[in-house]
Amino acid sequence: MHLKKDKINNAKILSKFDIDYNIVNFLDLKFTKVKFSEMIKLVTFTLFFFISTQIRGQLCWSDSTQLKWSDFMGLPSPSSNLRALSTTSIECDYFFSDTCLNYKVTALFFQQDSWALDSSKYLLEHEKMHFNLTEIYARKIRKYLSQAKGKSDFVIRNAISSLITKMHQKQALYDKQRRC
Repeated sequence: MHLKKDKINNAKILSKFDIDYNIVNFLDLKFTKVKFSEMIKLVTFTLFFFISTQIRGQLCWSDSTQLKWSDFMGLPSPSSNLRALSTTSIECDYFFSDTCLNYKVTALFFQQDSWALDSSKYLLEHEKMHFNLTEIYARKIRKYLSQAKGKSDFVIRNAISSLITKMHQKQALYDKQRRC
């Protein structure tokens, strides 16, 4: 399992595709208060995100989308002792309007950074579970944000960071328990 840096943004993406692995860095993120008149920008951004996700070889988690071996398009690392690698991430965008906290949280699978040497059914199910665990923690973040009205940007970022840390621990524990 390989986790890309999880992004937490306030209505802006800063170097979205220049991501360092396994690092959560909040130093480049700025608080932005967005007025209702700027919502059109968010709609445009969301459309761009959807299109760029498809172009960049990223899959958004959904009930109807199931990973298959053809989604693993990356090249294995010669020094790796793994049989497969799923690269996932959570992208979290939120902003404050005059009356509420608006957010979009997405679990992503990076096809170009995921690979497999073995095509067994068991291993595919194992890799699917990594993507599912990423979605479980995306849901936990969504739930937190749905109840975060009135909390400061600092408090929200710390809570999300804590959930992301727990997700990384759960992913590692899953690999250790399954010995894959």
